[in-house]
Amino acid sequence: MPFKQPLGERDAANRVAPTFIRPLADKRAVVGETIILECQLEGHPDPAIKWLKDGHNVSMCPDYRIEEDGLKHRLVIPQVQAADSGRFTAQASNSAGTKQSTCILICAPAPTPVPGAKSAVANNFNNPFYSSSPAPPQTPVGPSAPIFLKELRHQPLKPGAGVTFEGRVIAVPPPNIEWMKNGKPLQNYRAKIEHDAKTGIISLIIPQMFNDDAGEYTIKATNVHGEAMSGAQLLPREQYDRWFANEQTRLTKDRKQGLLSQTLRPSSVAQKQMQKQGYDTDQGSVDMHWTISESETEPELSALDARGVGTKPIIRTPLRGLRLTEGTDAILQANIVGNPKPRIQWHFNGRPLQVSGPRMQMTYKGSMAVLKISMVTIDEAGDYTVVSENRFGKVESSARIEVYPLSVPDERRKENQLREQQERDRQQQQQALVEASLAQQRQRDAENRRIREEQDRLRVLFEREKAERERLEQERRQLEHEKRLRQQQQQELFEREKAEKEERARLEEERHRLEHEKRLRQQQQTQPYHLQYQQAPPAHQTWQDFDLVHRPQYASDEYQEPHYAQIRPQHQQQQQQFHQQQRQEVSHQNLYEQHRRQQQLNRVSLIWRDKQQQPTQVTNGGVKAANGSAKTANGSANGSAKNGSAVHAANGGPSSQTARGHEHGAALVNARPPQFLVHPQSVAAKAFETVTFSAKVVGTPTPTLTWQKSDGTVIQSGGKYKIENGPDGSGRLIIEKVDAHDADMYMLVARNDGGSFQSRFSLNVLQAKSPEAPEFTGKFQSTTLYDGDSVKLYCKAAGEGVSFKWFKDNEPISSGGNYAVDSKGNETTLHINNATLKEGGWYRCDATNKHGTTTLKGRVVVNSRQKFTGPAHREMITLRKVDKVERSRTPVNQLQDVSASKSAPKFEGSLQSQQLIEGQSARLEIKYTPVDDPNLRIAWLLNGKAILASSRIATLTDFGIAALEINPVTVFDQGEYTIVAVNPLGEARVAANIAVVGHGTFIQQQGQSGTQFGGTSYQSKGAQAPAGVQLDLPNFHSDLRSQEIFEGQPIHLETKLTPINDPNLKVVWLLNGKELVNNDKYRQHLSHGFATLDVPQTSKDDSGYYSCRAFNQLGEAENQATIIVHPKVELHQFEQNRQLDVDDVREIQFSHSAQDLTPKFLSQLKPFHCEQELGRSIFEARIQPINDPSLRVSWLKDGQPLPNANRIQIFQNFGVVSLSLHPTYPEDAGVYTCVLFNSHGQAQSSAELTTVWIDTLQLDSKHADSLPIIGYLDSHQIHIGPQSVDRPEEFNSLEAPKFARELTGKIEVMENEPVHFEARIQPANDVKMTVEWYHNGNPLPAAHRFRPMFDFGYVALDLLYAYPQDSGTYTLVARNELGEARSNVELVVGTEKTLYLEPHHPEGLERIKVSNNQILYVKLKKKGN
Repeated sequence: MPFKQPLGERDAANRVAPTFIRPLADKRAVVGETIILECQLEGHPDPAIKWLKDGHNVSMCPDYRIEEDGLKHRLVIPQVQAADSGRFTAQASNSAGTKQSTCILICAPAPTPVPGAKSAVANNFNNPFYSSSPAPPQTPVGPSAPIFLKELRHQPLKPGAGVTFEGRVIAVPPPNIEWMKNGKPLQNYRAKIEHDAKTGIISLIIPQMFNDDAGEYTIKATNVHGEAMSGAQLLPREQYDRWFANEQTRLTKDRKQGLLSQTLRPSSVAQKQMQKQGYDTDQGSVDMHWTISESETEPELSALDARGVGTKPIIRTPLRGLRLTEGTDAILQANIVGNPKPRIQWHFNGRPLQVSGPRMQMTYKGSMAVLKISMVTIDEAGDYTVVSENRFGKVESSARIEVYPLSVPDERRKENQLREQQERDRQQQQQALVEASLAQQRQRDAENRRIREEQDRLRVLFEREKAERERLEQERRQLEHEKRLRQQQQQELFEREKAEKEERARLEEERHRLEHEKRLRQQQQTQPYHLQYQQAPPAHQTWQDFDLVHRPQYASDEYQEPHYAQIRPQHQQQQQQFHQQQRQEVSHQNLYEQHRRQQQLNRVSLIWRDKQQQPTQVTNGGVKAANGSAKTANGSANGSAKNGSAVHAANGGPSSQTARGHEHGAALVNARPPQFLVHPQSVAAKAFETVTFSAKVVGTPTPTLTWQKSDGTVIQSGGKYKIENGPDGSGRLIIEKVDAHDADMYMLVARNDGGSFQSRFSLNVLQAKSPEAPEFTGKFQSTTLYDGDSVKLYCKAAGEGVSFKWFKDNEPISSGGNYAVDSKGNETTLHINNATLKEGGWYRCDATNKHGTTTLKGRVVVNSRQKFTGPAHREMITLRKVDKVERSRTPVNQLQDVSASKSAPKFEGSLQSQQLIEGQSARLEIKYTPVDDPNLRIAWLLNGKAILASSRIATLTDFGIAALEINPVTVFDQGEYTIVAVNPLGEARVAANIAVVGHGTFIQQQGQSGTQFGGTSYQSKGAQAPAGVQLDLPNFHSDLRSQEIFEGQPIHLETKLTPINDPNLKVVWLLNGKELVNNDKYRQHLSHGFATLDVPQTSKDDSGYYSCRAFNQLGEAENQATIIVHPKVELHQFEQNRQLDVDDVREIQFSHSAQDLTPKFLSQLKPFHCEQELGRSIFEARIQPINDPSLRVSWLKDGQPLPNANRIQIFQNFGVVSLSLHPTYPEDAGVYTCVLFNSHGQAQSSAELTTVWIDTLQLDSKHADSLPIIGYLDSHQIHIGPQSVDRPEEFNSLEAPKFARELTGKIEVMENEPVHFEARIQPANDVKMTVEWYHNGNPLPAAHRFRPMFDFGYVALDLLYAYPQDSGTYTLVARNELGEARSNVELVVGTEKTLYLEPHHPEGLERIKVSNNQILYVKLKKKGN
């Protein structure tokens, strides 16, 4: 038994994983041989062996035999075939582990058929010379040119999927492989090329295909004896399907013809004799028969011939082409039968074949015609034909022999190439003629089809045009009739307006007359002779009869009582008489005003009575009622006069009509269908708002309005819905406190006796944005600094109630030591002071509020200031010549890359020496050859030593050019630069000098002479540079930030510069080129590489260019910024208790400007029709305001928001909004709405998109007669590729599960010890088998301690360490489709006591108690004293 370990064994030391003492070895075989794959292994318990071929289990394959002899395991293949080639794996498994061994089996066909064996048929679709698949050539054993054993195959193009081109080539020595696409070297970075030199398998893998990968892929194999090529195409799906269908049809046709010929011919005596002796006579078989002699069949054939029964020759097995290496034997054979026996003749390249010497033999025995050519040569390569003829007919079969030379002379190769080229040209010409004829035929068919389609289209257009003309003529008559009605109405309106104008003129004349009388009375009041007014005729006495109690409000506005200056009288009596006369005149004036107003009211009432008597008029817009009315409550004469004028309808037409016009309109129609004067508009509203939809319809009789939802539900008035319908056809739908459930497509239906009409509109509810987690608006970046420097990490987050927390390497950070955390509002800063190497790491800031947490990370790198002082620490490049003698002793298999180097490297030209000034850039450039040598290496040296990598130094080696660039150069870069090129064939060197003139001497001399930089200068407070450390030019690592501020606000400028350890580094600040003095106004500071300038309170004089200059002995550097100081702006009316910057002020001024910020559409969306399927659709409109940052644009389709998709592009800029759909699908048709909204209002515009719908599925048969033929052909279709073998055990269960070895016994272990259960189940190879473990009837929980295993019938369960609660019964259940099996085992886990409650030394416990009592007694005694 394979499992000898006792069940339940727990000691892991007794288990040994499988070990291969002798692994599998690669095998090479010829078709028909018997192959044994053997391995030797050991392990405990005995491992189970599973054999795999190319990753598939073949342990139960009937073609293979599996043997086991002790530790030896074998896989026997009785008669190996070409399909058996591949990768075989022996997989050994036991409870201790799994090991496997792999080998490769290569099965090469023989150059001639092997008696009694079946040769694999490999179809060659790419070679036009073969009518049937040629036999692969023999594997060469000596030097030979490359030969392709497996050609490349066409592959389909599937964008997004992967593709693999695979071939197999052999040659001695191994060839160099080159891939080409469309005749050019392959330039695809995504392609992966693999070449196994042992097996000769070559593959090109493209993991993801795109459309531009389509084309012809060619593999070229080359060695010293010649070259070979194989090509295939990556075809689009349609072309690949067409090619595959053609090949399948061709093979099916050939097979059918063979079956048909076998059915029609009579069974010959020779065939019966062959069947009796056990030989296969099936035409599909390719077995070669060698045991039937001519003497056994000739008498029977002659007897048949005497009776007069015969058939023409039949070729049962045709010739097959061969590919051979020069010097091998070529054998062509064909199985030919006929009655009488036919005569055989061989032809070579169309001419009768002449037997030349003993190397060539031709035989025809029985039914087998054989041509054998020993030691074939290049001249004997060509087309061979066997011709069989008797008195009933003649047949022939052809094949081609290709001979590959061992070493082809140039002249012979050229002749062969020329001959092959001529043959290819001839075939291409014939193919071109056939294709041209087919193209002309297709062109004529297409032209005829286009003419028929054009005729049908013109016929349809003519019918449409005729119907359109009739419709336009009918509309023209209707418009003329309506025009006559409008002219008549306008004439009546003109006459009425004329009468109203005359009435207004008369009223105006009356008003002037009354005003004139009023002025006369006022003049009389100012006269001292008031007696004259008392003697006037008693015309005013009739005014006392008018009873007007209340004076209208407008009278006080129209007429104001005059104020007169008092006329001082001559005596007191005249003054009293004058006042009395004045009071009497005022009373007469009031009576006159009442009379005048009464007359005007009478006129207005007459006009109102005339309008009430006018009938309802009929217009082209529907039924319209006269809407002129008089104000009855407190209307004035002026207001009445205005309302008495003609009133217009909604469409601008007159609102009154004569009785004759009404009778004429009523005579035309008795009922008119509803028409919408005002359509309800789609609305986008915010949640909990009230929305109102208004509409107005006309019709005869007055239509009834019904409001419905998209599902047809009628909306009733009640709850949040209110419906208001007016008698004039107007209606309103009011929805209060809308929410997301109210967002829908609504419909308004108007009905009357004339018909019905509907209008659709949508409601889009905009939900308020839910609060979100904090979002970082200011972020710190990763930085690098030196030890002793300080750094600030600043971040800012947007959100409500944000709190911050800092971490370093996931450990919380708080203020203390080198850290200082400063958090204010939504900002936080982490200060790292005097950083050391341990402060380097990853820093994280978490911003948290009640809605979530957002994380921001960055890295701080702290470098040491100590630098290497000598060249000993530099990386050296050692160049060594390769000794030719040593290289010649290297084995041949290690020199495969040497052949890629054609020649020793050399340089074209020389490097140019340069003399530069410090700070400039240097570039050395030279050309080298060979360019395409993969073994070539380039190196640069400075003074004989390798150049140390730096950010200032860049090297380039590409396209035959080597370049070295240094930017900027320093005095330390001067010296001799050497470029070295090395490959296995030699090396080359070229050198040049670079001289650098520095600035240090000049600065040092100035410093020694006492010259100093003017103004205020100060030194760095950083650490001093240690001896031997190299200093550098001043360099700014951060730019000064330009700012815009108001007067009185502070300025803070800060920059970072190096070197920080230079004691001679000085910094000077300048404003507009003038140096600033360090004082209370301009506070300057330099510390740890940071230079700052602070101005606490600014004025307009502080505007300008600020410069920071840094000097040391090596040079200087400068950094600039611009500061703009604006006058103060009073904005307290807009913002309170807020610190405003310049951008805030500009935004506030813009938002409070006088311009109109209400959204408007300057041009509306226009309907669009997409004429092509998958075409482009565009909606565009112009809007205002243009610069409003709060303006939001939303696009809707049929009232629903547009989905997010790559093909939907939305644009909004410079007052233009657009929506683009590309490609456009038929389901995109609908109404598209653009909604604009901001704090000042909203606007929307809609347009309709229409598309073209094309039926993509052609369900009707175009050639009904061909369908039965296709069915007949499909019934005889053959299979391409290896024959499939039915293996039902790979898909279904064949028997119910049973235990070959069950779980038995009782296992007892102690706590924390491991436990092991195992069993064996049959059938082992059941793909439907599942196993389950149960503990005390419950499913075993998933835990780290439980390690179940199930593979190839072996089941195991390991408990890494057991607990007391693991005790109980463990059940193993095995199930498949046919049943289940169970096995139980009991586990007992013992426990050890961990708490000892009894003392181990009782006497010691008693002494401790006595000692404690004595101590307690002494303490109490002291306390009592």
